[in-house]
Formats: sequence, structure tokens, C-alpha cells
Amino acid sequence: MAIRSKKPRRKSVQPRAVAPLNRYDIETVFGIESYVETEIRQQLRGRLVLHKRTKPGRIRIDYAGDAGGLTDLRSAVAVYGTLSVPTRRPTGLLGHGNFTTLVSKARDVMKRYPAGTFTTLSISASGKETKVIRRIIDSLCDELGLAYEGGQGDLAIALTRSSQDEPGWDVSIRLTPRPLSTRPWRVCNMPGAINATVAHVVAQLTNPAPHQHFLNLACGSSTIMIERLRIGLVRSAVGVDIDPAAIDCSAQNLTAGNLGIDARLVCADAVDLPFPNASFDAIVADLPFGMLVARNDDNAVFYPKVLMEAARVAKSQAIFSLIAVDHRSIQQATDSLGKYWRIKQTVPFKLSFKRGYISPSIFVLERSNVEVVGD
Repeated sequence: MAIRSKKPRRKSVQPRAVAPLNRYDIETVFGIESYVETEIRQQLRGRLVLHKRTKPGRIRIDYAGDAGGLTDLRSAVAVYGTLSVPTRRPTGLLGHGNFTTLVSKARDVMKRYPAGTFTTLSISASGKETKVIRRIIDSLCDELGLAYEGGQGDLAIALTRSSQDEPGWDVSIRLTPRPLSTRPWRVCNMPGAINATVAHVVAQLTNPAPHQHFLNLACGSSTIMIERLRIGLVRSAVGVDIDPAAIDCSAQNLTAGNLGIDARLVCADAVDLPFPNASFDAIVADLPFGMLVARNDDNAVFYPKVLMEAARVAKSQAIFSLIAVDHRSIQQATDSLGKYWRIKQTVPFKLSFKRGYISPSIFVLERSNVEVVGD
């Protein structure tokens, strides 16, 4: 008589709880959105949906991971948690359910930081002087125990109308008490210092690697060099500036960032460097200072000298990632020195300046293997 083996009972498998997708809006410098999207994909762990870009300087994502990963982004200006409220009129934001949710989301942000970190509130909204917006401001201040700050408050909230497909209001709450572009290590600043998020992109475009000998020409407050050191190891890093005040400022920032042991500062002219030929694998420079202290015809003389000296100290196939506002002078300089440098990439971007914008570009140059003669 055949004996049938009993089939083991299948254990009931409980479906795993799926973390909800939360919505975030990420503010960027106009023109570097694609670099921010690349960093988002590389850094975030968890389910992620990148929305199609609808306007410059803004990236919307749905993300299921911990929001802490978002606050570590180095190429983003600021990150906001966004709540969509299905109400046509702003008075609907004061309704019990909507207002309770808004206050709860704000408190979630505040709880991530020590008590007392958030003391002021700022709100960005069209018509923020209207009675309704003033009521929203006053109600939030009362509920959260904050004082209203017309400029940059610790708790920053933006109110915008949702898209036509989703009528209502988007309430965006910044996840940090200061924009991400406000680096904690920046204790000293120089006139014309570059935005740190752009500096991060400039450093990334040098193809960072641990073996690199890295040079920051006209380093100023050393924003680009510090961003490079925060990306990862280098064999050596040198910042050069002709101004002793800039060298002192750089030293303060390096110390504040606990990065001084990884860098050397040299007071020298960018067109007469105290380094041997072919010393560096990666060079960076922020040259918009030309518009602050010189005319474009000065740049036409100055830029070729900088590029020639950089060619002397650069190794074959070294990358020179530089920022300049005077595009014509850079183009003329690279054309005249084409046997040493070729433009691999140009990244135009916009920065707020006074009451408008300036339009610099990041120029990524590659050094040829032609030797500089006579040095």
C-alpha cells in the first residue's frame, strides 16, 4: 500500500507594510538641476519618483525613505516637505483639519532639531499682506510659539497654488533651519564668494579621485576646495590667492570645517605660481571676481595668463573646472591656447545678484599632452 507524504502546510505570509511616498520640493540654482537629480539618485535609498521638471530651479520628488537623506544633499539650495491641500481658497488652510495637519507637519520638522533651534517663522506667498495670509501667519506663530520674521525665518513655509490638474494649495515646509547652501563651516566670507552648491558641482566636474593633486586658483574663502575635500580623499590640496586676507579667511573656514590638515594655503599670484611643471591632476577657479575688480578688456589680458600658467602646472589630461561671467574672454583665451586646453563641457547657470541675476558658466577644460616650453 503506497503511503502518501503529507504536504507541509504553507505558512500564511503577511504582506509587508509599504512605506508611503512623501512629496518633497527641492530648490536649486537655475541651470544645475540635472546635477542635483544625479545626486538624488546616487544618495537616496528607498522608493523614489522624480517628477518631470515644470519650472527652472525646482525639482519635485516622491520619496519613501528617511527625510534625513534629503538634508545631506550638497548640490541643492533647500529641501521642502510639501503637503497638497485640496481647498480653492486660502481660508481653507485655516479649517480645523487642514490647519491641524499643517501644524503637525511643522512640528515634525522642528522635532528633528534641539529645542530652541526654531524661534522665527517666515512665509513666502503671493499677497502675503492680505488679511487671510496674515491670519495664517498669526495662527501658526501662536500654535508653534514662533515670532514672525519677514525675511529668512528658521521655519520657512511657502504657499503656492497647485497645478491646474490638482486644484488647491501646496504648503511647503523647509526641512532645515537654514538653507542647505548656507554651510556651517562658512565662518568667513569674501566679496563675490560663489554659492556653495555651485562650488560642489564645480568640484564634481573634476572627476574626483583619491589620487588627485588638487589646486584651487584665486581661492578666496576656499569654497570650492572645501567642497572638494568633503566629497572625498585627495593626495594633496592647495589653495592659492594673492590676497593675504583671503588666505586668512580660507584658514578660518578650513578650521571650522575640520579640514585644515588636508589642505595647504599659499599666498601667490595665479599667473606666477610657485609650483613645478605638471604638478596637478585637477584645477579649479572662480573667476567672476573679474567683474568686481576689473573690466572685460582687463579679463581679455588676464584670462589667457591664468590659462597659460594653469597649463604649465597641469598634468596631461588634467581637468580645469572654472567659473566665469565674461564668456567672450574665456572663449578667446581657450581659442588662443587651443593646443593646451580644449573645452569639454560648458554649464550655464544663473545666480541672484543685487536685484536681478548674473549668468556665469562653468567651463570644464581638459589639458592636452603638449608640453609648455620655456618655463
